[in-house]
Amino acid sequence: MSCLFVSIGTLVGRSHARVRADVCDYMQQHMTTDHMGLPFGAWMGWQQEQEQEQEQDNAPAVGEGESNSVPWNVERAEAYVAHMRGSNTWGGAMEIAAATRIYACDIIVVSEVGGGGRRVVAEFLAPPSLSSRPRLTISWNGSHYQAAAG
Repeated sequence: MSCLFVSIGTLVGRSHARVRADVCDYMQQHMTTDHMGLPFGAWMGWQQEQEQEQEQDNAPAVGEGESNSVPWNVERAEAYVAHMRGSNTWGGAMEIAAATRIYACDIIVVSEVGGGGRRVVAEFLAPPSLSSRPRLTISWNGSHYQAAAG
């Protein structure tokens, strides 16, 4: 179970499993849909690359002339979605972005990490064509999402 899907589910009145399925179905069916200038599939490829780089932080350095960058393609995006369907896989930015489109809402992520009180750390906005949309708020503490009051 992922705290992100639980949080979104709490805010939209759906189970975490339904939210995960909705998000994964959306991402799989909209790989070529534009999201901030790139297709969703390209974002998924980028996110997968970031995760691989984090895993490789403790690995030996890449030799000169080698690259650890993997170009985006449909197969990698489909692999990303298949992995995200796992019940213990954590969700992140791509999943929040997809949820804004599915549930026709904006999702604001706030945090109190670093002191200074609660501050907005990210705004995921639904497409402008979805007018009069609700603004949902999720709290992030650096490792855990939780539904929050506006």
